Amino acid sequence: MMASKAAASVAVPVNSEKAFASCVHGIQQGFKEKQEQYGPHMYLVAGPLLYQGYINTFPTNALQTEHNCRACADFIERAGRLAFIDENGSIVPALWDSTNATGIYADPIAEMERIVRKSKISGQFFTDRKTLGRPVDGGFQHMNLAHGSSVSMVEEGKSDAAMAIALEHHRNLTRSLNDFNITLVRRVLKLLEAEAIRTGHIIEARTQWLERIYVDLARADVPRSLHNKSNIIWRYVAAAPEGWCEVRGSSLGMLLKNLKDGMDEDDALAIFHEATKAENFMRPTAEPTEGNINQAEKIIAAMGLAPSLERRFCGISEYPKIWEPTVTQQAAAAGGVFDSLRKTKTKKVDDTPTVDPTVMTWEKFAKKILPKAVDIKLLIPRLNAAFGGFLTAQHADAPPIYQWDRESLRNPVSTYVYNNGSPASMWSLIAGSWVTVLGIADMPWRINGNTMAHKLEGVLIVLNEACDTSNEGLSLFPQDMRKELHEIRATIEAHSNEGILGDCPEDQSMAGMMLNSKGHFGHVLRVRTALGVSDYKIDRWD
Repeated sequence: MMASKAAASVAVPVNSEKAFASCVHGIQQGFKEKQEQYGPHMYLVAGPLLYQGYINTFPTNALQTEHNCRACADFIERAGRLAFIDENGSIVPALWDSTNATGIYADPIAEMERIVRKSKISGQFFTDRKTLGRPVDGGFQHMNLAHGSSVSMVEEGKSDAAMAIALEHHRNLTRSLNDFNITLVRRVLKLLEAEAIRTGHIIEARTQWLERIYVDLARADVPRSLHNKSNIIWRYVAAAPEGWCEVRGSSLGMLLKNLKDGMDEDDALAIFHEATKAENFMRPTAEPTEGNINQAEKIIAAMGLAPSLERRFCGISEYPKIWEPTVTQQAAAAGGVFDSLRKTKTKKVDDTPTVDPTVMTWEKFAKKILPKAVDIKLLIPRLNAAFGGFLTAQHADAPPIYQWDRESLRNPVSTYVYNNGSPASMWSLIAGSWVTVLGIADMPWRINGNTMAHKLEGVLIVLNEACDTSNEGLSLFPQDMRKELHEIRATIEAHSNEGILGDCPEDQSMAGMMLNSKGHFGHVLRVRTALGVSDYKIDRWD
């Protein structure tokens, strides 16, 4: 907006108003193009006063007076410091682009672009507002921006806290990168490749992530500055899965440190394997203290999460599937009410396959066979197996507690299996029998656009009438929960162990056989297609 020094609106030439509107439109359009090029994550720079650079660059006192506006000044000093970071660690001003600026705004915008480019990133940007600035105030247009970045949005009043957490993540990751080196990281990758690490799925993606950071930092050595290195780390912090920036306190950090300190490789691996047993990983090692319980009460109350800790079995209609039986086939199998009165009865044909099962990977089965399947049956194992189920929130309006659940796109579903497997009888199933598959579903962290690299790929094969008859606790696992809850994980786990799950609102829950990319295989599926019936033995994931 153009106004007097007292920020009161003044009459200005029509052409000036049009030029200002065109300038604002150009800023907004340029931002959208940069967002498409550099991604949704944004950052803030610290440096000289931007607004002074803007005002003082107008060539005449009259133009400086016309453009002296409190609303635009606030916008420039806050939103004007927004920046993207390119793959080389260079700062790209989010709003200011001299190549698109024309007329009386060309020099002021070029000056702000120069200031932002030469500044230092101070943190990752978060906001609780969809529009920055005041588009219209006092009857005049002002600089404003609808940023459209869902990853930058936080709950009302939480932007400062989110920025503080991101800054701490940057510090922690920087310290970890300085403590270790790419040689150590690649040594762990070789151990993973040789399958010397039994629970490698816990750290494989994270180790590869660390290697990529070291490679990118090495590229930034010459001729770029230390600021560029810090900026590259910011790029990784912004997109990092939950908990990955705290390398030094993780199981991977423990393995790297022991190898760095010269510990025998076998001893280092033995310590790592003990720490990452399913029953130990990210789990508290002692009963919650009185202090931890008090802190948990405060955090849960402040975040309004008490309803979120009440869980129940998830119904089959409440969760999306990647495959379900063909409806027409189900209807035909059910038959009609008076089928028994028909004069002519068709002799039932034994279509049991007469050849051994075809052995293939799950990924090949999912790509080649699953799309053609009319119905599927699973041969129930006689030994303990990875039977499991999906759980969901008891209250539909309960706030998110899981990393993959967001206010903007709800997904409160979680999973569980029993350590060392469980018997079929515990799930109301008969070992050695063929059971109809009612659906196949991806893991909760793999739907709604989630691609959490630190979580295993997997599916749940939903089995007819399968249900967990034990109901042992709420299965609230700390490693899957929001970062704000990690410090009270001892209290949460103790609460989980004592809790009882609510009933499924449907006759059929999301329960059956779990498959994942690092699990045990050998399961046999009997598949009916338009061409007949065949058996398939799944020997591995891919």
